Amino acid sequence: MKLQRFFGAIVAVTLSTVPAAMGMQGWFEITRKSQVMAQWSTETSLVQIYGASFDHVRSPSNGEFQVMWTDETGSYFAMYCTGPSLAGAVSVTPGSGRSVVRAVLDPSDPNCSATDNITAPLSVEAIGMPDGMSRSSTHGAGISTYSGATMQTNSQEDSFSEQFTIELNDRALPATGWAAAMKQNYFQRVK
Repeated sequence: MKLQRFFGAIVAVTLSTVPAAMGMQGWFEITRKSQVMAQWSTETSLVQIYGASFDHVRSPSNGEFQVMWTDETGSYFAMYCTGPSLAGAVSVTPGSGRSVVRAVLDPSDPNCSATDNITAPLSVEAIGMPDGMSRSSTHGAGISTYSGATMQTNSQEDSFSEQFTIELNDRALPATGWAAAMKQNYFQRVK
């Protein structure tokens, strides 16, 4: 436990000194984003889920989640939720591409909106693995200046096409889609 605290202290001190070491004043932020999109369909039904988790070093983490589906009768259902409670709902492992989505969405939550035909909490889980059809990795850096402030960014993204198993209120569905793991570093200097 002491070693974890020590390591955590080193990381915190290192992150807080990076802007000063670079001669930058202002703020510094690292954002990690995991994003998943999966879809299942037949001739009469469709299920789509989208989820994203944002993990920030210096500002509150949060997430967003959207699920839409039609049933065999043609009825349409949709729910969108956002907020800190969804910060860990989506994870994508950058190297392997394995993705996991787990969330319980409640239409009565003030951070959610839903069609009137969704009246009870909705449990959503999706597990995905790359299917080998496509994979993309990008790395980049950029600088922009606006009104005397300079922003530098470094980014990395790994995207995968995937096969999923979706469970929507205990109904298992095979699905296809994509998953992405992103990391961005932001540095800002004010002149």
